[in-house]
Amino acid sequence: MRILGIDYGTKNIGIALGVGDIVTPLCVIETRANHILEEDAIKKIIKLADEEHVDIIAIGLPLVGGKETNVSKEIRRFVGLLPRHLVLKFVDESMSSKVSVANAIGGGVSKKRRRTDHALSACEIIRRLAL
Repeated sequence: MRILGIDYGTKNIGIALGVGDIVTPLCVIETRANHILEEDAIKKIIKLADEEHVDIIAIGLPLVGGKETNVSKEIRRFVGLLPRHLVLKFVDESMSSKVSVANAIGGGVSKKRRRTDHALSACEIIRRLAL
């Protein structure tokens, strides 16, 4: 099973790949810093999904007390731009950033890289889907 994980944010979109038991950060699409349009971000995600032959795209969805937030609604709108043939699964991403930072510290990832690499949160989203 090949899973593409997405940690969506308005400034950065973290992307990770899970193949079997191995989960690896792929990239971060820096939407604001590079003035990348939303449709360009969608094109990059589609291209990655195609190149990596993914079976599922796991998207982090922030929930508070099990309920959706305004950010959740924004993520659903963004994901609605993806082609319908892709298999999409939403995953509760509550606390995923904190867990991914703790895992990164345990793995010896530098403080500077932990602060800027949203792809680590996308790794946690994949792990949660696999549970």
